[in-house]
Amino acid sequence: MYLSMPCAESTTRLLFRNLEQDELIYLPRDQVDQRFREFKLTPKFQTVIAEWEEFIESVWSD
Repeated sequence: MYLSMPCAESTTRLLFRNLEQDELIYLPRDQVDQRFREFKLTPKFQTVIAEWEEFIESVWSD
């Protein structure tokens, strides 16, 4: 997954690690080779985004 991104691998790893530590994403391991090939959003991520959208809407509506 990291090598498919158009930026530095170390930066991508750090950003994904931070998101996982904050429980905003989940990084399941591939069953065959145990590498990370995808990420999944957590319910916490969806809640944070919904709250952010509500905040932005309230700011723009004033």
